[in-house]
Amino acid sequence: MNKIGIGALHMGTLLDKEASRKVILRALENGVSFFDTAPLYGNFRSEEILGEVLQEVRQEVTICTKVGLKIFERKDKRFGVEVAPLNLVNLRRSVEASLKRLKRDAIDLLLLHAFDPATPIRETLEGLSILFREGKIKSFGCSNFNPKQLRVLLSQTNGAPPFIAAQCHYNMIERRAAPSFIPMCEKKNICVIVNRALARGALTGQYGVEKKMREQSRAAMSPRIQKWLTPRKLKLLDALDSTAKEHGVSLMQISLQWLLKKHSQMIVLLGVRNLDQLDECLRASREEVPQSVFEEIELIISEGFDVFQHPPRYFEK
Repeated sequence: MNKIGIGALHMGTLLDKEASRKVILRALENGVSFFDTAPLYGNFRSEEILGEVLQEVRQEVTICTKVGLKIFERKDKRFGVEVAPLNLVNLRRSVEASLKRLKRDAIDLLLLHAFDPATPIRETLEGLSILFREGKIKSFGCSNFNPKQLRVLLSQTNGAPPFIAAQCHYNMIERRAAPSFIPMCEKKNICVIVNRALARGALTGQYGVEKKMREQSRAAMSPRIQKWLTPRKLKLLDALDSTAKEHGVSLMQISLQWLLKKHSQMIVLLGVRNLDQLDECLRASREEVPQSVFEEIELIISEGFDVFQHPPRYFEK
């Protein structure tokens, strides 16, 4: 069953507690009950905010958090992320700290935030099994794994806690996961959790060759996204947006509906920064788009962009 979830990446950074509260409550009012977070988000603050707000409303939800990445300072004084060992010591430390911040007795879904080449998979799975038996986690999954890494993990999960989900970048113009990663998940009845569903805001219609970048847009605040928005991409986005308007729909509608119609078991995360964005995304996810529009969009994309080469890699640090 397809679902909409809330990605809490911006909670604790671009959204303070009150703004986050409004988004959480509006999501709950609209039947959204899946929330995705991680210790890394907001430097632990995302988990804390989710824990505080959800404890107040006492509504049944599913919380997904993660383990296995840590922040480090680069030589140029900028911050990056690197893999933290997925051994029992670090698994336990991270899980128990997340439980305190989330104010919960057990984590509904724990994702391995990235593949750890230094720790044998079997050792990681044994650690997860111990935490599962102790009642600290209910299920687990992975994030940022490539198909080879996922295959290795799947080959050794017998006897481990329920392995129910895998998270990846995936959207209408970035489909690197489509040829093998997603089919592997579907074959094993593993739910695919999609982040970057709107391609970092590119599939909302706000970017184009002649469109002035809004001051508060994600691209305006991120040199990384500015670099990603190449002239070729902007030209493609113009063509997609024009086609959407010709049919009386929005590019966001097409993009979210494309995901929701395409796969039988998927959670599409919305990483919104305010109530207006949330309302717009929820509305777009529900308004039907004629099949003929998708066919026209596919033709435009296939003629101008190799979607299966994007993103450049599964784990973009």
